Amino acid sequence: MQTSTTAPVSAHEPIRVDLGGGVSALVPTAIPVAWEAAFEGTPVTNLADDLPDHWDPTGDDRSTRLAAVALAWNVFQHFYPYFDVVDADWSATLKRSLTAAAADAGEADFVDTIKRLVADLHDGHGRVGGVAGGPMYLPPLAGDWVDNELVVTAVADGMSGPKPGDVIAEVDDRPVGELLASIAQTSSAATTQHLR
Repeated sequence: MQTSTTAPVSAHEPIRVDLGGGVSALVPTAIPVAWEAAFEGTPVTNLADDLPDHWDPTGDDRSTRLAAVALAWNVFQHFYPYFDVVDADWSATLKRSLTAAAADAGEADFVDTIKRLVADLHDGHGRVGGVAGGPMYLPPLAGDWVDNELVVTAVADGMSGPKPGDVIAEVDDRPVGELLASIAQTSSAATTQHLR
């Protein structure tokens, strides 16, 4: 058994942590993938054997969405190291995310629900990707923020339209500030600079 917090990660060798007052805890540093290997001799139930043939676990399935929220929330709840730093009401995030997942119309809506769950941490590390989000297209130009305005800094060769120095005030008739606020709801950016 390891007694140091610098012990190698092992599903079979927890570390001993002194909690003070003569109390200590054995803390796993990893979760085994094959539970039967960790609990030798314990019967394992394979849930997939009892699933209907037509069932497809995607974001279009309500049960899958609810299970995915519970799983994602619990991974952060038990392994996210910065709850003492970020200002997150994590219990409220669970309730809001389960409510949204239950009502999501399909996979595309569900991707936004999971993005909002991760965004509640505002730490800059989390990101959600998935096929339901669709392909990402980048415009043939670059921009930067100058005095709270999005300014074109470069354009692709042969591009007509915006020129370096132009201010982008709207995209598809939506004000840039409104778009940024919308993106902020699904981005785990730690700062405004990161979000931009």
